[in-house]
Amino acid sequence: MGCFSGKVFLVNSSGGKFEGQKLYKDIDEIACDIDTAFITIPQKYVLESIEKLILKNIKNIIIISAGFKEVGDFESEDKILNLAKKHNINIIGPNCLGYYEGSKNLNGTFATKDVKSGSLALLAGSGAVLSSLMDKASLCDIGFSHIISLGNMIDLSYGELIQMVENSAECRAISLYIEGIKNHKLFIEAIKQSSKPIYLYKTAQSEAGKKAAFSHTGNLAGNYELFCGLMKSLGVNMVDNIEALIYKPLRKADNIAIITNAGGPATILSDLIVKKGKSLYELTSEDLQALDEVLPFNWSKKQPHRYYR
Repeated sequence: MGCFSGKVFLVNSSGGKFEGQKLYKDIDEIACDIDTAFITIPQKYVLESIEKLILKNIKNIIIISAGFKEVGDFESEDKILNLAKKHNINIIGPNCLGYYEGSKNLNGTFATKDVKSGSLALLAGSGAVLSSLMDKASLCDIGFSHIISLGNMIDLSYGELIQMVENSAECRAISLYIEGIKNHKLFIEAIKQSSKPIYLYKTAQSEAGKKAAFSHTGNLAGNYELFCGLMKSLGVNMVDNIEALIYKPLRKADNIAIITNAGGPATILSDLIVKKGKSLYELTSEDLQALDEVLPFNWSKKQPHRYYR
């Protein structure tokens, strides 16, 4: 992928340079307004940094730093939320992996750098799960319009973020990894209003899972069976494993090519595709030419496409 084209300011109290770019010792040294900030400093300095960012007319803050309500510090989160409301600031996190937006070539996560731009928006309450899915997607060449780690959801939650990606032209499908829900009414309304397919994996399916989810991000989890029933009634695709969040949206193709080295499986798949109301993709002349360069001379140039070794 390309590089983010916006202006970036790096702040670290040690000063100096990082990968050839200046390190400002303090936010105060930056001489212009700041649109978006990523905070990765120790928890005890976060509130002070936000107060300085407010003087720079900050609009969006992603707090990657941990050590808040997930360890019992509700007071700090309340103070940050009050500042956000007072100054009309959007906040993602804290205790999150970061934020990615494909159309801007912006990878503000501390996961893999190898992220491809695409059409899937992936929203997750767990940074570790999100990191794992990003690694799998990289290996399978799956691209994203957005990747958002919600963390403790001090401010923005699933509802607001579903609405945001719903309004993105780059996003064609939405995948959600959910441990707990904040602002249930807004969440359900966002689901109802979404015109894009939604895939959802919900944890906390047992009492032990509910306790683990709360200790992880500090958000309560409700009754799993009732939640699943409600989501299905709203047209949400419930999935039973996290990998399906990145693989299943790709299975919605209507025009499918079969590439195989044997005729039997191709026949079975052809029947299945037609029964599902899909069609078989016909290779273009450009496709044929490209495949001729890498396949044996006797490969079948008709659908299903197969070659013989």
